Amino acid sequence: AEKEAAEVVPLAEAVAPLRILEEVLAQRSQRAAAEEREAQARYEVLLAKAEAARKALQVALEAAQAEAAPELREESRVLEVMSRVLRFEDVDLREAKAAAEAKEAEATKAEAAACRPTRRQLAAAVAGGWSKYKDSLPLWSPNPTRRAQQEAWFEEVAMLAEQAGVDGMLYPWGGEWCDDDASDYDEEYLPCHREDVLFDLDSNGRRPTAAELAPLAWPHSCWWHDRDRIVLLYMHMLDNPPDGSFLWEARVCEQVHALWSDGRDSLRTSISYVRQGRLEGARPASTRAEAEAMREEGMRMAFSDGALPGGEDIPGAAFVVGRAVTAPRRLMTHQCFEDEAAPGWRMLSSLPSCPNPHMRFPMSSSLREIVSRGGEPLKPLLPRTACKCGQRIGERRGEAYDADDSESDSEERREEIPVEPRACILCLSEDWGS
Repeated sequence: AEKEAAEVVPLAEAVAPLRILEEVLAQRSQRAAAEEREAQARYEVLLAKAEAARKALQVALEAAQAEAAPELREESRVLEVMSRVLRFEDVDLREAKAAAEAKEAEATKAEAAACRPTRRQLAAAVAGGWSKYKDSLPLWSPNPTRRAQQEAWFEEVAMLAEQAGVDGMLYPWGGEWCDDDASDYDEEYLPCHREDVLFDLDSNGRRPTAAELAPLAWPHSCWWHDRDRIVLLYMHMLDNPPDGSFLWEARVCEQVHALWSDGRDSLRTSISYVRQGRLEGARPASTRAEAEAMREEGMRMAFSDGALPGGEDIPGAAFVVGRAVTAPRRLMTHQCFEDEAAPGWRMLSSLPSCPNPHMRFPMSSSLREIVSRGGEPLKPLLPRTACKCGQRIGERRGEAYDADDSESDSEERREEIPVEPRACILCLSEDWGS
């Protein structure tokens, strides 16, 4: 018993703190439960107050709605009516806008149709005045059918040019009758240019027989008189082949005006500035390389012979560099040739394959009377211009090479002699030898 009592006493001492802790936890639980009950009571009081306030506000809102209901219904009706009106007005506005746009499109289309030239107007404009249609697409747009017609006409022109002697022409290419650096440069085919070209054609070509000319009336039967112009026009067309556009025909007519004008002015057309061959403020140069080095913007290089105003000459200078002289010129147009025989162009433009009858020169009543009488003789061609030595230019070409073989050693030396068409070959060879 004593032993058991001795063992119980320590156990009781060990259990005592646990009992104290259990009591403390129980007290804390009781205190927490009391605080929770107190918080719940406060929450219920606040909830009751909020519910009372909500009910009061609900009552006030219902009373306010009951008072404002008639006005709200009226405003709602007004808004609905206004919305319907606005929808109708929007539909009307859209319809009005669509109608205005359609009307504007029709007006624009009508205006474009009024400004858009017809094929008849373009065909007539190639003879002159086509610049007002330069922004019109139908003027320069190609047409396959028209191109076939132009090519067929080009072939017939080529046949006449071959008969006129184009195969023997060593120059000018592209239908240009003089170089930019020539002393007699001009954008029109002058009589001096014609002399040079006719000289090259003298030993070429085949003159038409009487049987070939018999079906032709005057002036068409005299087309051989304009064989040089036919050759140059063909070379221009060869360099600018047909493309099926009205613009190509207009360019051909411009070339025709330059070829058949002989440099004359027209009283019917506006002034156009054309560059001439004379130079102002010319400076001499002994070689072409030196002249090229001296040339500045806006300046031209030319042979010294006849390039200065008054036909002056600079001793020892083969070239001169200066500013080109421009003079007002009234360029001739189709109407200016109504009294002209112009047999070459009248022959070409009367060919069955000619794509545009408006390309023909008009014919005045006086010229029609001459045609009814069977025509009249054409003016003879101007004689060759004489060189400074008195010999006609172009005569005895090549005699300087055959006179003495020792002075013409090789073909290279012959090619170095500049064959200037405005001077005879003897004078040129003497200048070269000196």
